[in-house]
Amino acid sequence: MQVQEILQGLEYNNESKFPRRALEAAIEQREEITPHLLEVIERAGADLEGVIVEEYILDVFAMLLLAQFREPRAYRPLLNLFARPETSTLAANLTGSMVTEELGRALASVCGGDIEPIKEMIENPELYEYTRSAGFDALRTLVNCGEVPRDDVMAYLKGLFHGGLEREQSYVWVGLVDCCLDLYPEEVLEEIAAAYDAHLVDSFCTSPRDVCQSCREGKQEVLDRLEGNPRYQPVEDVVAEMEWWACFNPPPRPRGRPKKGELKRAHSGVMSGNVPLTRPGPTPAAPVMEKKEKIGRNSPCPCGSGKKYKKCCGG
Repeated sequence: MQVQEILQGLEYNNESKFPRRALEAAIEQREEITPHLLEVIERAGADLEGVIVEEYILDVFAMLLLAQFREPRAYRPLLNLFARPETSTLAANLTGSMVTEELGRALASVCGGDIEPIKEMIENPELYEYTRSAGFDALRTLVNCGEVPRDDVMAYLKGLFHGGLEREQSYVWVGLVDCCLDLYPEEVLEEIAAAYDAHLVDSFCTSPRDVCQSCREGKQEVLDRLEGNPRYQPVEDVVAEMEWWACFNPPPRPRGRPKKGELKRAHSGVMSGNVPLTRPGPTPAAPVMEKKEKIGRNSPCPCGSGKKYKKCCGG
């Protein structure tokens, strides 16, 4: 496939069909297509309203492909798209759940270990709160892949409790506490308790019980679980990551109640004798339901998405 043909194949999701062939061709032609993917992100950052078109999805493919390529030239365009007050909320709406699921990993994949812009994104009160929280996902990913030391990140997180964030409840505080729990919170237990006392953290999303559970598990077990969590790994395989997305796998349309004419046509074969009339088989017995083990809200979701249960099926 030629580069322009690949881009056309990735531009829209009109048929709800995963464009495997175009994606695989893009990966094979990495050097040729990279400048075009960068242009897609830059164009979106410069004129975001101009790319808000129904079923348009090329920007999402571009972000994740550049992340898989570990393309450092994508870092600033991504920040320009998501981390400016005038574009932050609109960019999140354009890319859907990518802000809460993939943005942090994408930034970690292209930042080359430079976390200062990510810190600025987290601390900017003018940005969309879920975009800011994606910065914590980036930090966890960088710790997980060994590009940034855990102790350095924990020292930064401790500073956020002491004036680095505005003192009002938002999802950014949930993201901060969650990040501490996933990195083991031994250095910031007093700060977390004070944040709950000040009602800065929504306890429905992350509760003091989650903090206690993390402490009971112990540092090594917590860090081992983080290491095995695919949500905090750099982007490695766009095809494997995206092919199961719901937008490419729409549920079958319900059949609904047939209209009068359709009902007559459906039974006409039997009534005319063209189709043999058969009796239905015996009704199968109801399956015995096994008692399910209770799933912790911070445990990996059993559906296999890689998300926490509370942010997936338990949300």
